[in-house]
Amino acid sequence: AGPNSYISLSGTWQGFSLPPEHSFIDLGNISGRFTITQDILLLSYLDLNKKELRLNDSLTVSFRVFLSDAITPVTSGINREHLKIYNYKGENFTSLFEVSDPVYNIDHWEISIQAVSRSPNERDYFMGIGGLINGDLLTEKYSHEDLGDNGKFNVITKNHAYPNFPNPFNPKEGPTTLRLDVLDVNDRVDIQIYSKAGLLVRHLDEGDEIKNKSEILWDGKNDAGHIVASGAYFCVIKIGDYKTINIIVIEK
Repeated sequence: AGPNSYISLSGTWQGFSLPPEHSFIDLGNISGRFTITQDILLLSYLDLNKKELRLNDSLTVSFRVFLSDAITPVTSGINREHLKIYNYKGENFTSLFEVSDPVYNIDHWEISIQAVSRSPNERDYFMGIGGLINGDLLTEKYSHEDLGDNGKFNVITKNHAYPNFPNPFNPKEGPTTLRLDVLDVNDRVDIQIYSKAGLLVRHLDEGDEIKNKSEILWDGKNDAGHIVASGAYFCVIKIGDYKTINIIVIEK
């Protein structure tokens, strides 16, 4: 259509009459495609069956889709292209995962997501599902909208240690947290904290405070139970064959 072209929409849609004399759209210099959907769909997330997704492991997303009457289920027409995977920044990382074809199981849909070597370690991934389904529109909806924090998941494809937080920290106000990604739960975790002079002030190992390997707290105390002096400390973290050094700063 060129300038000053018109589209005439007449008849009935969604129960509303479209008389020709009131259904002209002046396109002006605008060109493009118009899609008229039959219905607006509703989506409800039911579950993400895992909080942590490790290398070559799979996570299942369960959800339901209904017509606008909120009663009639949609049992066909949904495919893997309708699902997107976002990191915590809202960046689309879908291509870095393997996504299965969705399956309708009794009364809900299930899609399987697999972490592979190209899937980056990251916290708080979430899903988005939306698009045209059988000519009906499903506005993209995010998993955490229905499930809160249970609608987010972490990906662990390699051992990794993140910078501690808060940093600097004041032991009198609370501990600092060392956040770890442990690929194999059987990998040994060992943490040694040294002063700038190279003296070992605290050793955290499997038999000590390391019970939850994903988050470890240091209260700023040495092995004798006394709070160490203000300053910078070197934190040597080993997870299996992985090793890194973080700098922790104490300010009192």
